[in-house]
Amino acid sequence: MKLKLYAVWTLTLALFAEAWGVRYLMPEPVVVDSQVYVKITTDSPVSSPNLYYEEFAADAHLTDYLFEFYLLHDSSDTDWLLPAKYVKPGKLYRYIVAVTTKGGRRILSKESTFRIIETEDGLKIGLSFEILPFANVLDSNTAVVAWKVNKKPDIAIVEYGLKGLKRRVEVRPKSAHIEVKLSNLTPSQIYAYRTITILGNDTLVGPISTIKTPRRQGERFKFVVLSDSRTNWHWPNPYDQLNGVAAYSLRHALAEAMRHDPDFIIFMGDLIQGYTSDTTYARIQFETWLHSAWTANSKVSIYEAVGNHDASSPLVQIDRRNHYDPPPPNSAEDLWAEIFVLPTNGPESADTMPPYKENVYSFDWGDAHFVILNCDYLYHRVDGRRSPAALDSVQLAWLRSDLERNRDKRIFVVYHEPIFPMSLRGGEFEQDMADTLLKLFSDYGVQAVLNGHEHLYARLRMDSTLSNVVKHPFRQIISGRAGAPKYRVNTERYGENLESFSQLMHYVVIEVSASGVHYQVYDLDGNLIDEWREP
Repeated sequence: MKLKLYAVWTLTLALFAEAWGVRYLMPEPVVVDSQVYVKITTDSPVSSPNLYYEEFAADAHLTDYLFEFYLLHDSSDTDWLLPAKYVKPGKLYRYIVAVTTKGGRRILSKESTFRIIETEDGLKIGLSFEILPFANVLDSNTAVVAWKVNKKPDIAIVEYGLKGLKRRVEVRPKSAHIEVKLSNLTPSQIYAYRTITILGNDTLVGPISTIKTPRRQGERFKFVVLSDSRTNWHWPNPYDQLNGVAAYSLRHALAEAMRHDPDFIIFMGDLIQGYTSDTTYARIQFETWLHSAWTANSKVSIYEAVGNHDASSPLVQIDRRNHYDPPPPNSAEDLWAEIFVLPTNGPESADTMPPYKENVYSFDWGDAHFVILNCDYLYHRVDGRRSPAALDSVQLAWLRSDLERNRDKRIFVVYHEPIFPMSLRGGEFEQDMADTLLKLFSDYGVQAVLNGHEHLYARLRMDSTLSNVVKHPFRQIISGRAGAPKYRVNTERYGENLESFSQLMHYVVIEVSASGVHYQVYDLDGNLIDEWREP
């Protein structure tokens, strides 16, 4: 009962935030009479504004800022100018703003950046990052570097290389959101790169980051899986309620995961709180997630999967009990493809249906093959009942074909919601769909199925005692606590098939070699929760 009440409460928070008057902040740096300010305009009065800022550093902690401006008096207004002193022209600064609503809620903006530049007419706001540069590998020799700036630039450049930044790609962007493809990369290497963005006489140089290319066949590699970083309303840290993201816990989890030097990371859905009809707010939530994940994504690829909260971003709200995914080009899947950089080798959709682009895909790494599915495609809710987790006929046909082409490799399948749930809320898959998927995974010798959705860790042996369609056993691994609140569970449901379980925040490290697969599960204090090996 508590879990159901919590689910109703969080849904109500997300869908009816308008009732609080202020849903989110969109601060804007400005220069007035040679003084730098951050301007806030809200749709209802707020009070006690705070501006936190400092010079940008790649390893800066989310909650630590060198400078703070705050007002102690109780005045309330919809327009504020918050001064940023000690700002030097040409330097990049990171900042975040907080205000208090009439109802007493504390709201924080997403963390962003600003720069000022000197011109003949005085100080001006220069180019700065709205999304920090990150890169994802798309295949064995191709990667894409992506970033977003505050103004559409004239030229965007990526310099990169193995020993020095000797290679260069230059493009003329069509918008402030920039993607640059790097081709002819060599496998099993670490490339350094940096971005250069030019508008008129202003040049913004990004930090130097890295990207790891896929291992060659037969080579050992390591990856990390985790999921569910949506807002944690039970956690006292306000940075875990940052625009729909448990940003503090997410950064902590990724920082711990990076201590294991993974080749890449898979994030299995529910990045954000979602459940919003406001496309701008959905975009802010996803950008907040990218910013929170940047310290990891600036070093390795992160492959994201869609969860039900992501699939509701945005949605069309009919009433409290009914909503649906907007049609293209305004669907949740369209926004996902705009925000993220992921392989585009998934199935094609009809013009009247949302795209599968970058939300259904696969990729190879070493001797392994990874399949990312969207079990919340075209997400909707009718009369209070959500559409069941499923793969539509197009995804199923593509999945079968993809498994057939790669049946000689170790196969890991990723989708958000587990077929066999641990929590008291019950399963999201209907039986026929569950049997179809289980038979496919068994027939093609899938190594493991990796899920999130439930805010816990569980290792479950999938064999004929759970379903008679499973002839070749494999494991279902749930890793769903990268910040989201924990779930109540039923640990007796599966008997001895439940091999390990924890409710702690955690991540899973998986090492693949010619001799087998080594799994390790760690909590966010670095303690080993679970460990096992498979041939």
